[in-house]
Amino acid sequence: MNITECSPQLSELADKHANYQISFESYRAQRKLLLDSLDKQYNGVTATASVVLPEPAMEEEETLDKTQPYLASKIGKCINFLKRN
Repeated sequence: MNITECSPQLSELADKHANYQISFESYRAQRKLLLDSLDKQYNGVTATASVVLPEPAMEEEETLDKTQPYLASKIGKCINFLKRN
């Protein structure tokens, strides 16, 4: 498939996804096929299997952002330093 054939198909695919005619997963799968065919034709590269990593399991305590208290204390120290000078 050349670029002049692929471009309208990609545009049509994007329109279908934008108008909720196909799901995001279906859109991505079809787009991948089109882009892989272009990549193979122009670069001679075939698509390799992509590995989907599972989401890491987090405990409830780990979901909180631990950097906020640290940043708040640093900002407070900076403000106090500026007030002294």
